[in-house]
Amino acid sequence: MAEISSSPYLQRFSTRPQGQADMVATAIRTIFAQPTGPMVRDQVETVALMLQPLLPAVATMLRDAKEEITAFADFPETHRVRVLGTKSVNGAVEQGG
Repeated sequence: MAEISSSPYLQRFSTRPQGQADMVATAIRTIFAQPTGPMVRDQVETVALMLQPLLPAVATMLRDAKEEITAFADFPETHRVRVLGTKSVNGAVEQGG
C-alpha cells in the first residue's frame, strides 16, 4: 500500500507545516483502521468534517476520492488485514527486521 504522503491528493500540501501534515496523515490513517466496510466509508466523512474548518481543500479531496480510498473496504476481513499490513511487512524486510 502506498504511503499517504505519496498520494496525489495530498502531495500539494507537502509545503504546509509538518504539524499539519502529521495531523492530516494521522486522521486519514483512522479511515484504514476501521474494522468493517461501512465503518471505513463513514470514517471518510468523519475525517472530512474534522478537517473542513482548517483544511477545506483536503476535506473536499477526501470526499471526491472516497470511492478510491475505500475500495479495499469490500474485501473480506482477512484480505484487508493483509493489504493494510503489506507496508509494515515490506518496511521490516527492507530494514532487516
